Amino acid sequence: MIDLTDFIKKNFNDMLLFLVGIAKKELQEQGHTLTGKLEKSLRVEISISLNSFVGKVYVSDYGIILDKGVKANKIPYRKGSGAKTSKYIEALTKYFQLRGLDFKKAKGAAFATAHKQKIEREGMPTRNSYRFASNGRRTGWIKRVTMKSNINQSLKILKLALFAKNAIETAVTRGLQSAR
Repeated sequence: MIDLTDFIKKNFNDMLLFLVGIAKKELQEQGHTLTGKLEKSLRVEISISLNSFVGKVYVSDYGIILDKGVKANKIPYRKGSGAKTSKYIEALTKYFQLRGLDFKKAKGAAFATAHKQKIEREGMPTRNSYRFASNGRRTGWIKRVTMKSNINQSLKILKLALFAKNAIETAVTRGLQSAR
């Protein structure tokens, strides 16, 4: 016979992986796939207790930042601060280098972006960044994944698996009984 706990765990895992697939597609359509690290950070974990299964989906912290965006007053940039280094400017510079700019142009683009985000009060994402999105969105990817229709679709997967398991077990049981 099929072990019910293993069966449910496997299909619950498949259900969560279905939702992760939706997340990856939404991130791609929003234009958040430059290095692929965010999609690779998505992972599922299932724990079982006596009376429940708990499924968790993990993602890198910056995935949450991309989901929510950042208000202008929270952008860590101050024009003319005189600071010798800035982790924010370094990260933006690296981003633009990954997009193909040489260091000097990337650094200029980093300062221009920080200026747009903070001084011009656009925050993140900037209006111009929407050109990287094929679906017109740059935030809200988590909400898209957890939309009722996606959850219902994933639950259908689990229900179908349970139905199939029950049908197989019933057929096997009837087959054994008729063989006697």
